[in-house]
Amino acid sequence: DPLRVARAQLSLSNAHSVAGDPVKALSYATKAANTARTASDTKLESMALFAVGNIYAGLGAIAYAERTLNRVLNLTKEIDDRHGQNMANAALANVYLMRGEVDKAEAQYQQVIDFAPKRIVRMRSFLHD
Repeated sequence: DPLRVARAQLSLSNAHSVAGDPVKALSYATKAANTARTASDTKLESMALFAVGNIYAGLGAIAYAERTLNRVLNLTKEIDDRHGQNMANAALANVYLMRGEVDKAEAQYQQVIDFAPKRIVRMRSFLHD
């Protein structure tokens, strides 16, 4: 089952990331993204690419991080994954800060902030029902 394989690859990526081996983490996250794409699971692909983007950022490969995280943002918009969009926006803001692009980072963070009240209202409604 390709989806099971992609999930396992993403788990291995997380394990190697925690263990301090970003090169292996990147390899497994990239494999997970490719496997998920082949299986047409956009949500899992976006999750794996999010890991790829963050690993690139941690390695200082800022251009790759930005390109990958923008891909995550596009994928999460395609499937209307607001949480994924928010995570991608926050990660992109961090990338812009790493490059010293404070205005771009601020605009990206503002998108995260704008999303928060909507999420809080939904959570309050859920908790009080």
